[in-house]
Amino acid sequence: MPRLVKLACLLSLGVFASCSNFDYRWASTPMPQSTNPSALADGKWEGDWQSDATDYHGHVQAIILHTTQSISPDGKIVQQYQAAFRLRYLEIGYTEFTLNLNATKLDDGRIHFEGKKDMGYFFGGIMRVDGFVYPGKAELYCDYNHNKDSGTYKMNRLVQDLQ
Repeated sequence: MPRLVKLACLLSLGVFASCSNFDYRWASTPMPQSTNPSALADGKWEGDWQSDATDYHGHVQAIILHTTQSISPDGKIVQQYQAAFRLRYLEIGYTEFTLNLNATKLDDGRIHFEGKKDMGYFFGGIMRVDGFVYPGKAELYCDYNHNKDSGTYKMNRLVQDLQ
């Protein structure tokens, strides 16, 4: 019995003392003083997510960083981003995932992006995201859907306050 108690104590210490990779990346990603004109979706984003299936809503954070740039067959510049998301459930539990986004700048200045990721069978299969960044307002709106759920992420870019 004492061995089982020691094991339980060690496991609980590991769970409560650990930080995820997302925590480390969030803390080490600096907030920009202004928008990067060559990568308009770059930065830390924070806001809310809402499930259409359950009406549940919670806190969402994202770290979006540009990776590469290419030219599409129709001649438009396509910027690739890596986006790491953390969605909170009841402010107790959370889920984290990373996906790649392809983004193009529209004539009205918005950035349209889309991406997909296989979340696995138990988490709804292939998740697709489709959204927009409004650079002048520092706002991001994104719709997601997969086999088990669909909904929306609404976030604002965190920018360093210079005052």
